[in-house]
Amino acid sequence: MRNSGVRGVCLIAITYVYFLIFAQFAFLARLAECGIAGEHLNSIMAAMAAGGVLLSLLTPRVQLLSSSVLRLRLGLTVAGIAALLACLRLGEAEALLVAFLIGAGLGLLTVTLVSDLMRWIGDSNPLLKIALGTGVGYLLCNSSSHHRRCALWGGNLCNNR
Repeated sequence: MRNSGVRGVCLIAITYVYFLIFAQFAFLARLAECGIAGEHLNSIMAAMAAGGVLLSLLTPRVQLLSSSVLRLRLGLTVAGIAALLACLRLGEAEALLVAFLIGAGLGLLTVTLVSDLMRWIGDSNPLLKIALGTGVGYLLCNSSSHHRRCALWGGNLCNNR
C-alpha cells in the first residue's frame, strides 16, 4: 500500500503546535503563574535548550532506539509527560526538570521526524506535504478561537492556586 503522507503532514503540524504554543508560550505563561521569572528564566530556558541539543545529538547515535517508530513514540511521550508535569505547582527545580524534558522531547521528536521524513510523507510531492504540515501547524497556532480553547482548557486543568 502506498504511503499517502497524511501521517507525515499531521506529525509536522503536531510538532509545530507543541513547539510554538506549548514550549514557547504556554510554558512561559505557566512559569509566570508560578512566580518564576527574571533571573530564573534564563536558567530554565537554558535547561530546555540543553535537553533539546543533548537529545538531538544522542538520537542518531543510540543503537538502543534504532526503530524510528519507537523514537517517534518516545519523543511524543516525553513531550506529553512534560506538558502534564507543567500543570503541577512548579518551583525553580521542578521548572528546570520540566524545561529539560520539553527540550528533550522536542529534540528526539524533531530529529526522528526529519531523519525519516520520507518514510512519513511518502515519495509523491514531498515539498507540498511539508508545506501543508507547516501551514496547518501555523494556522492552528494563529487561530484566535484555538487560542481561547487552549487557554480555557489549560487554565482549568492547571489551575492549582
